[in-house]
Amino acid sequence: MNRSEANYSNQTHQLMVTVSRHFYISKKGILTYQEKPVDVNLKNYQKTKKELLVYYLVIDRFSGNYIFQVATTRQLFPLADFLHYAWHQDKKEDHFWGLPENIAIPKAITSTALFMGLKKIGVNPFNPSAGFPSGGHVIKNLEETLWSQVIYRSTLHFRASIERLKAYIYDITLGLRPYSDLRVIWQSNLRPGHSVALMKYREFINAFHTEESDCSKLPIVLTDPATDKAAGIPPSTALPDYFTAPLEEFRFSEPKLSEANLINDEAWEEGDTVRGIRFAYQALELSPFCADALNYLSLYSKYYEEKYLLSKRAVLVGKAALGDLFIKKNTGSFWVMLETRPYMRALLGLADCYWERREFEQAAEIYREMLKLNPSDNQGVRYALAYTLLLLDYREELEVFFKKHGEEESCFMLYSKALYLYRLGSADADKTLQRALASNEHVYGYLSGEEFMPYREPDRYRWGEPSEAICYVLDKKEVWVNSPGAIEWLKVGLKTFKEKTLVSNGNTIKQVLQAFLDEQEARLSNSTFGKYENVIELIQASFERYSHTYLDKDEKELYELHYNKHYYEAVDNNDDEEERVFCNLFGGPDKIASGVVEYLSYFLPHKVIGSKDLLKTSATVIKKLGQWLFDKGFIDDGDLEIITEEAVKAGRELPAINNFEEALLKYMYETDDETDWGEDDELEDVFEVVAVKSGILVLETYNTEGKIEIEVKVPLKLSKLCRVGWQMNLLLVKKRKSWTIVEAGRVSY
Repeated sequence: MNRSEANYSNQTHQLMVTVSRHFYISKKGILTYQEKPVDVNLKNYQKTKKELLVYYLVIDRFSGNYIFQVATTRQLFPLADFLHYAWHQDKKEDHFWGLPENIAIPKAITSTALFMGLKKIGVNPFNPSAGFPSGGHVIKNLEETLWSQVIYRSTLHFRASIERLKAYIYDITLGLRPYSDLRVIWQSNLRPGHSVALMKYREFINAFHTEESDCSKLPIVLTDPATDKAAGIPPSTALPDYFTAPLEEFRFSEPKLSEANLINDEAWEEGDTVRGIRFAYQALELSPFCADALNYLSLYSKYYEEKYLLSKRAVLVGKAALGDLFIKKNTGSFWVMLETRPYMRALLGLADCYWERREFEQAAEIYREMLKLNPSDNQGVRYALAYTLLLLDYREELEVFFKKHGEEESCFMLYSKALYLYRLGSADADKTLQRALASNEHVYGYLSGEEFMPYREPDRYRWGEPSEAICYVLDKKEVWVNSPGAIEWLKVGLKTFKEKTLVSNGNTIKQVLQAFLDEQEARLSNSTFGKYENVIELIQASFERYSHTYLDKDEKELYELHYNKHYYEAVDNNDDEEERVFCNLFGGPDKIASGVVEYLSYFLPHKVIGSKDLLKTSATVIKKLGQWLFDKGFIDDGDLEIITEEAVKAGRELPAINNFEEALLKYMYETDDETDWGEDDELEDVFEVVAVKSGILVLETYNTEGKIEIEVKVPLKLSKLCRVGWQMNLLLVKKRKSWTIVEAGRVSY
């Protein structure tokens, strides 16, 4: 039997066992990813010295729902044990269970014992033919998700983390789909009366015991199943002792801690987080009392449960390293003493974890302790304590707190104090609110939802700017929302404070761009200056079409008022000035800085039909405009860096891609024929160019064995125009034993 399609869930499953070509376990037990793929598969994995991951999957062909386990080349799962685990219902991974009617098994893992055992339990096994879906995309998605969730988001790069993060992995690979959750599709399409019962483990495993002995195949069953449970499924390796073992098991050494701190300093200085994590592991291996190594791992972890584990450990070892006598003697002078900082950072990390877990009293207790240890509060704990006390509604403590800290003229303190006074009904609330608005007028927009709130905190902020308001609102929105009428009260206060004129000192966007052109005209030839004028005209067109969508509420109201006022008059007069409302009305070169990036990355390549010369000129003009804005003091070095990088990239890539696309379309038109081909001879995917040879493009994609390379013959001109790193959507067809491009989509860099 060889069905490539199924009509309902659990009709046909697919078993896959694949050796990873990228993930391996290092000698120290660390889960490691290497970019260059290892040339390994199920036939030759014994030859490699590395302990590679091995993926075991059962996929439901109707829905795409699947279940997986991860072994290694030195500790393989018995296939029957894995199948029992996949099919029985009473397990943590309860999104997948039940015997299928059929199961496709690759020839590489087929054996008589496996097939006979499956038939005994009522499942029909078959070897899929070439037309059966390979399932390679599932492996590709799984590996990409393992990298993003375990290597990128987690800082505990160990095999145990795969088990710990499985829920996230399934959510991403099964739940975040364009149309529906694959788990829901599977559940909704089980046949009525579908049997959920599966024979007990011993009975199931006994079905696979035969006299066959084939060392070339994967193991099928455990040698001697002693229990009714699938022993060793899933196998799990614990975290290293320096994360979990009682401190009494370790001997404290001041010299080793000092040496460990020096090693961990390299982690903080390392620009690559993955390499920094390795330094932190080295430090902890040398001294389990290195709290700052744990702080580093906690800081860069994206999982709060992981942060909580690491921060609790950091507090424990940090306190042990200092000692109770030292802490008692130096309370009030912490932070100025360098050896106290790892412990203080650990306390702040743990308090933040309690806050995320909504254990506000525990968080407040740590904040109080930190202010006691360091009244100077170099870490800004007072702001967090104020907000936490507002959440807890500890009014008496807040009164004492604001008597001590309330005169501070900062956004974080003043907004919290204003809200406290508003909740009390104090006459001083409005006055304090005006002080808060003077410190930063952007808070209302983010609190009310009228301004888009980013999902993450900015890397840095400036007083009085939107970045500071974002940092305040990200943490403090809940208490405002839970204070009836508070946001409306803030809106009223903002209206009395807001400046009526939005244009600053007559420097409209149009005037700023014209000033730039005036300076360029004095040094450019007429023909070159004409190109500059054309680019600036297109930039303004981009602003008019898109930039108004990013205005705050008050700016949008002003824009719509002026646009509606002049629109019909401009149309009646055949005037296009309605397209210049935005640039004539608003000032602020900060809007130019954000707008030119959108012009290069979206408007120019997608909305403008222009020559290659226009593409190059646009990049040149914007690069010079960015430098000019910086020299005039309109933008900071951060904005200049963003503009320059985008201009350089666009100037390098867009004209080259344009040349390549023209040549590619011409080539396909000239070589088009009406020869038919079968599905087995075509391959459609997004390919990356990994190498370019004379007359050959080396393309990379992914199949069930991992990443593969395909050589495609093309005219010499095409190979000369192509660049490594480009991605392109292609339909390849094998003709006369070589691959040919028959359809091409968009090329990107």
